[in-house]
Amino acid sequence: MTLLILQLLGLVLIFIGNIFISDAVTRWGAKKTRQWKYGNILQITGLILSLLSILLSQINISVQFLTNADWALVLISFLTLILLAFYTYYTRQIAQSAIDGLQPTVSCTFKSGKNYYNLESIRQNPKLKYDTRCIVINYSKYNLTVFINLNLKVDGNLTKVHELYKGKEGWPLTSYQQIDGHFDIEDVVGSSGDKITIDLEVIYKTDSGKIYKNPVQNWSFDRKNECWKNNIGLAV
Repeated sequence: MTLLILQLLGLVLIFIGNIFISDAVTRWGAKKTRQWKYGNILQITGLILSLLSILLSQINISVQFLTNADWALVLISFLTLILLAFYTYYTRQIAQSAIDGLQPTVSCTFKSGKNYYNLESIRQNPKLKYDTRCIVINYSKYNLTVFINLNLKVDGNLTKVHELYKGKEGWPLTSYQQIDGHFDIEDVVGSSGDKITIDLEVIYKTDSGKIYKNPVQNWSFDRKNECWKNNIGLAV
C-alpha cells in the first residue's frame, strides 16, 4: 500500500508540475519565473518518486520465483516509467517551443516632418519639415527596454545626435505600446555634405534580462523630395 501511495504521489507531482510549466508559458511567456522553476522541480521529484516506488516494489522479489502475473506487473511498471519519462521530456519541449514562439518583436521607423505634419503647420513653422519622427512599437506581450542607435551620417561620417539616439539610454515600452520620438535634421540638411544616411540598430531586452537585436536597417534622406527612404525604397 505504501509503495502504491508513493507512486500515486509521484504522478500527482508530475501533473502539478505540468500545470506550473503551462502557467509560466501562457501567462508570463518566459522560463525565468518561479512557475517554471517550481514546475521543473515538481516534475523531476515526481519522476524520482515513481521510479523509486517501482524499484522498491521489485527489490524483494526473486526472479526465479516470479509468476506470469508478477512478470506482467514488472512489465507494466517499467512501461509506466518509460511513459512518464517521455511525458516529462515532451512537456518541457512543448513549453520551450511555445516560449520561442513568443519572442518579442520591436519595430522602428522614421517619418519626415514633411509627411508627418500638415501643410498649414509647416507653413506657419517651416522648421517642422526637418523634424523627423521616430516611431517605436512593441508588438509583444513583454515589457521591454529598447535602445535606438541611429548612426546618423553625412557622407559616411557620424554626426551629433541626442543621447536617446546613441543606443545608450533605454526607451521603456510596456506590452504593445507605441512611442513617438523625434529629432531635428535641419543642421544636417543644411550642411555641405551630399549623402545623409542612417544605419539603424535596434536592441531591446526583457525584464528578465534577455537581449534581442534587429538586423541593421539602412535609411537615406532624399533631399529633393525631403523624405526618408529605407533600404527597400519606401519613402516616408
